[in-house]
Amino acid sequence: MDTDTSRTEYRSYLLRLWRLSDTAPWHVMLEQVGSQERRTFADLESLLEFLREGERAPTIESTPLSSTL
Repeated sequence: MDTDTSRTEYRSYLLRLWRLSDTAPWHVMLEQVGSQERRTFADLESLLEFLREGERAPTIESTPLSSTL
């Protein structure tokens, strides 16, 4: 485990889940905080696949939260 706290890598998303009835499938939308880019997914498994792929993609670098307070 990397203990270097001089850099923090992160992604922030707003997740929306809704369905039109108790028996209807879930609708899934993910919005990236900052860019407000939105993605919709056919089901929860598609969302999880997207998030797993994102773990391998480059991330945003920032300073630790404690140094910005």
